Amino acid sequence: MKLCIAYYSPGENTQKLAFSVAGKLPHLSPVLVDLEYESLPTDCDHYLIGFGVRRNACPMQVLESLALLPPSRVAFFVTAALGKNDAYEALLTRQIQAFLPEHTALLGLHQCAGALSQEGRAYFEDQLRTLNQPELYEKVVRECYGHPDENDIQSLIAFCRVWLEEENT
Repeated sequence: MKLCIAYYSPGENTQKLAFSVAGKLPHLSPVLVDLEYESLPTDCDHYLIGFGVRRNACPMQVLESLALLPPSRVAFFVTAALGKNDAYEALLTRQIQAFLPEHTALLGLHQCAGALSQEGRAYFEDQLRTLNQPELYEKVVRECYGHPDENDIQSLIAFCRVWLEEENT
């Protein structure tokens, strides 16, 4: 079984998680791919693809790369300043499914908190000023500080082990 861990991570949150997972699953000899500079390899059985949520969307670089997937099983992980959010999960899953080849099995999407970039701070400030909800902005900034952390890493590894173990049973 060959595992590809691919990520798109301009803010480095998702990259940190990708490297951490690869380090915890050395028996799978994972191939790490930075989607900002590389294409997905086509010789893997499983793909774990990560990205940071920006403006409530999956980056086009990630969606476009999905066309290269061979028949395989794929799971996703995302980092977002809002952390785990059911609305994000539903929205992102729909976006991903629209771009997945028919022969690819979607195994799930795991959400982790991510730090807020300067661009993200400006976006939230604008949105929350318009909505007149400064307390929500303060909560987002406060809760995303220091993420992804060790708990986020362990949660993602547990998510991976579930679908990888299902393959071996």
